[in-house]
Amino acid sequence: MKTNNLFLWFFIIGGFVTAAIGILYFVSGENLRASAGQNYSVFVQIVLGSAVLFYGFRKYCEDEASE
Repeated sequence: MKTNNLFLWFFIIGGFVTAAIGILYFVSGENLRASAGQNYSVFVQIVLGSAVLFYGFRKYCEDEASE
């Protein structure tokens, strides 16, 4: 089945931006002023963003290889 590459790019870009914003949160030092719950939720944001990024990238590479 052929998938829409635009749909996969949505996953790739969206996952990257989500994870990058979470990483910038920790790099900027915001975590020192926040609660443990907020830091945990940003950590989960990084993990989920990375998972979506790698899922989209893997599906995109599989789709390109099948052509």
